[in-house]
Amino acid sequence: MNMRTTEDNPAQGLGGGLTDAWKVSGSSPEQKMTWNSFVNKYHAEGFEFTARYDRIYTHGPAVHVENFALVGSQPIGDRESHYLSDHFGIVCELRVE
Repeated sequence: MNMRTTEDNPAQGLGGGLTDAWKVSGSSPEQKMTWNSFVNKYHAEGFEFTARYDRIYTHGPAVHVENFALVGSQPIGDRESHYLSDHFGIVCELRVE
């Protein structure tokens, strides 16, 4: 899900037991920012800022977050602007009981 920080609490307040996977995985600052134009030069001439746009939500007591990580957070070539996307990806390992 793509969203801004100001939409975080309203989204979790919708009810139905939504759980933010990053938050329950320990809220690692190193894994937080999925948009970091200080590091990711995909838009080399763009405005530099960081944001946590991308989220994974789980639902229900039987779903447990085992691991959460950023992916695609390193250049893929020999130039600092060669990233897979302007956003870093997120991956989450889940255990379902």
